[in-house]
Amino acid sequence: ALAEGVVPIVCIGENAAEREHGQALTVLDGQLAGSLPEGLRGSDVTIAYEPAWAIGSGKTPKDHEIAEAAGFVRAAIMLPQRP
Repeated sequence: ALAEGVVPIVCIGENAAEREHGQALTVLDGQLAGSLPEGLRGSDVTIAYEPAWAIGSGKTPKDHEIAEAAGFVRAAIMLPQRP
């Protein structure tokens, strides 16, 4: 996609068991590592956080869970934090 000038959307998120066992960030890290090429800049990609446990369940992530995931992703691809 990048070679063709397309900005990819990479969707990441943990399942319920991973969240319950405190593994959410480890899972997100693995998903990012397996999806993003070396040297990627933040402007080259869109990262969408959608935990698998929320899809079709009627449950939504809490604000602090979203903030935790967003902060982790920013740090992982070295984007500046928003105030």
